[in-house]
Amino acid sequence: MQYEGDYINIPESYLIVHDNGTYDLKNAPDWIMDDWGKSNKNYIDHSGNWSLSCDGNGHCIFELNDISTGNILQKKDGKLYVLLNIGDPDSCQGMVYEKQ
Repeated sequence: MQYEGDYINIPESYLIVHDNGTYDLKNAPDWIMDDWGKSNKNYIDHSGNWSLSCDGNGHCIFELNDISTGNILQKKDGKLYVLLNIGDPDSCQGMVYEKQ
């Protein structure tokens, strides 16, 4: 975030997923809402709906509506991780939220 987006004083960010199909994103960098991953060096709070779809091999796509498609849900060493793409997926930029 510092190198690619010039963010400073980076606060802790939270992704809160609710059982009712909604989510709350707190202190997220604003580039997460920009289709091209452009940074305005601000932090936002955002709420919306989420969905989950899995294939027969255990690979899942976790989508946060209004943010980005193709969010990947991974489980490694007993922990869940959500990868959020930043801008164009071909840019290979993203953020990872880890279940606490």
